[in-house]
Amino acid sequence: MWRLCLCAMLAVFAASGQTGKAIPVDGTPLWRAKLALETARARVLENRYDAASAALRDTAHALADYEKLSPGPHAETARFIRQEIESYGPQIARRHEDALDRIDLWRGPIDGWYRDVHK
Repeated sequence: MWRLCLCAMLAVFAASGQTGKAIPVDGTPLWRAKLALETARARVLENRYDAASAALRDTAHALADYEKLSPGPHAETARFIRQEIESYGPQIARRHEDALDRIDLWRGPIDGWYRDVHK
C-alpha cells in the first residue's frame, strides 16, 4: 500500500515539474481549509504563533477559492469566516488568549460542509 502512495506522490511531483506549476494532491478548497485550520490549531497548542498565522493565511486562501466554486449561503458564511481570519491572523502572536476558541468556532461550519460533501 505504501508503495502505491509513494508512486502516486512521485507521479504528481514529476507532472508538476513538467508543467512548471505545482499540482495539488487534493485540490478541494474545503479540504485545504479544514487541514489548514487543524494545522493552525496545532501550532497554537505548540505556542508557535507565527506558524499559526501562516496556517490561517492558507485557510483564508482556501476559503476564497471555496467562495468562488460554491455560490450561495455557504459562500456568504465562508466569506465572513475568511474576513475574520484575515483580520485576526496577523495579530495572533500578540492576541492569542482566545486563539483556540476562535479556531474551533471557524472549524465548526467548515467541518460540517466537508462532512456534507463526503457522506
